[in-house]
Amino acid sequence: GIVHAGYDAKPGTNKAKYNVRGNALYPLWARELEFPFIQNGSLIVCHDEGDLPGLQALYDRGVQNGVPDMELLDENALHSLEPNLSPACRGALYAKTGGITCPYEFCIACGENARGNGAEFVFNAPVTQIRREDDGFAITAEKVYRARTILNAAGLYSDAIHNLLSRIPYRIQPRRGEYQLMDNAAGAFFTRTIFTLPTPMGKGVLISPTVDGNLYLGPTSLDSTDKEDTSTTAEGRAFILKKAAESWDNFPKNRFITGFTGLRAHLAEGGDDFIVGPAPDVPGLFDAVGIESPGVTSAPAIAEDLSRQIAAYC
Repeated sequence: GIVHAGYDAKPGTNKAKYNVRGNALYPLWARELEFPFIQNGSLIVCHDEGDLPGLQALYDRGVQNGVPDMELLDENALHSLEPNLSPACRGALYAKTGGITCPYEFCIACGENARGNGAEFVFNAPVTQIRREDDGFAITAEKVYRARTILNAAGLYSDAIHNLLSRIPYRIQPRRGEYQLMDNAAGAFFTRTIFTLPTPMGKGVLISPTVDGNLYLGPTSLDSTDKEDTSTTAEGRAFILKKAAESWDNFPKNRFITGFTGLRAHLAEGGDDFIVGPAPDVPGLFDAVGIESPGVTSAPAIAEDLSRQIAAYC
């Protein structure tokens, strides 16, 4: 449920473009579709003075991406904003446009809006075949549906849908992320979302409030071979608590109520970026492939862009 500000993605990438635009759209979408959204701001902390140049590099990248309202904080300013942070935190990048939402209510609100505009939903009907026809496609999902265009936004299975039609194959690598959820009493410890300096595997273990007043820690980042494996592990919990303690050294150990796991749809080949737009060798097929973090943030902007592309094609 994190709405990222957009400082992390490499300038010029789809991730950077859609992140910043999606972040800007969230207040409007939240008002019009009536789902929860709080612009609580994000802090990217470092635990060693030697890492402070990394914060400056993130700030500079955010400027390149067009992220507004960022500020570099020294140790005193950081602890005045979030006094429960560990004394080991030496500085931070403060991204004031960062926010939080409930991803479930966001998706439901979008679905309700789509239904109100004439969309039809078909559940529990996996796509088993797609055949080209002169005027578009015949899609077999228990029965045959005909369409002039296809928007492939199938997440972990977007490679399977794409590969039914295209000779340019994609492969999605499931990447597991475990979280630990705390109760509402823990929600008062932090107002902002707390990150650490990102690595090539992700944005690290974060500490974040939820829109419902809880607090959660995570995620892990481990590649998997199973697109359905959302189990939790003792190893994942131990890793999360160890890493979170670097930023929050005295968290209450009796406030955890559950753990859960999500799977990122990481694109295994073809670059570390979102693939958004028409498939190069299949006219009428539009892809949204490899949509991992910052996918929740980018979703409004990706939808905006793809709707324009499909309208122009039709």
